[in-house]
Amino acid sequence: MPTVGTDGGEGAFLGAGLAFSSRTLRGSGDLDAGYRLTQGFGYDITTTGDGDDLRLTAFEPWMPMPWDEGPLHVAKRDHVVLYGMADESELVEATADTAEQGAVLGIETMSGVGGSVKVSG
Repeated sequence: MPTVGTDGGEGAFLGAGLAFSSRTLRGSGDLDAGYRLTQGFGYDITTTGDGDDLRLTAFEPWMPMPWDEGPLHVAKRDHVVLYGMADESELVEATADTAEQGAVLGIETMSGVGGSVKVSG
């Protein structure tokens, strides 16, 4: 999700993950019952090109976490670039196809309700 970077300029990326239940009791009557909340982590990014040629070339965490340290393993699909620690390469590869399916569903859903998808990949 694009947001404002640590220097106040545009071009930051907020990597989101770690979904958790806001409240497990779906019938509790609370407005947030059964919702899944997401915790996010900010990164300043560097890109080259534009449009279909836009490429992410570097990212720097706002607050380094354990998964931001050391060598990385990267799995690429048509609409997803998924990364993780090098010693978890099997997990990254096993998750990449599911992430691709989610990305395709998101793009199709957005387009299907008349939204604009600004990237092709």
